[in-house]
Amino acid sequence: KAARQFSHKQTPHKQIGIAVYGLSLRAFDSQGRVVGWSRWAALSESTKKQKTAIGKTTPLVRTGTLRGGFDWEATQDNVTFGNTVEYSKFHQDGTARVPARQLLPTRDTFLGVAVKIYEARARKISGEANQ
Repeated sequence: KAARQFSHKQTPHKQIGIAVYGLSLRAFDSQGRVVGWSRWAALSESTKKQKTAIGKTTPLVRTGTLRGGFDWEATQDNVTFGNTVEYSKFHQDGTARVPARQLLPTRDTFLGVAVKIYEARARKISGEANQ
C-alpha cells in the first residue's frame, strides 16, 4: 500500500503548486520581501509620477493583470508554475530600461518547497505503513 501511495505523485505535485502559488503572491504583494526572493528595485521618479497621476503607488500594479497571471499545473509526472501574462518576462528578467523584479521562484526555492512536501509525504506514508 505504501509503495502505491508514494507512486501517486499528483497529490504532492498539487501541494507544491499551491505552495509555490501562495509564495509567489506573498512575494508579489511584499515587493520581493520573501526569503529566497530578490527585493524589488524602487520605482524611478518618472514612473512614480505616472502612477501617482492614476492613483497607484505599488510597483507592477496598474490593473491587477500581472498579479492575476500566476498559474500552475500538476500532473502525475511534474508540476509547472509560471505567469501567463506575456509581458511578465520583461519584469522577471529586466530590460535596458526596466529593472528585473523577481516574480517567479528561483529553481532552488522551487526545489526546496518540493523537497519539504515530499519529505512530509514520505513520513506520513512511512507512519501509516508501520501501523
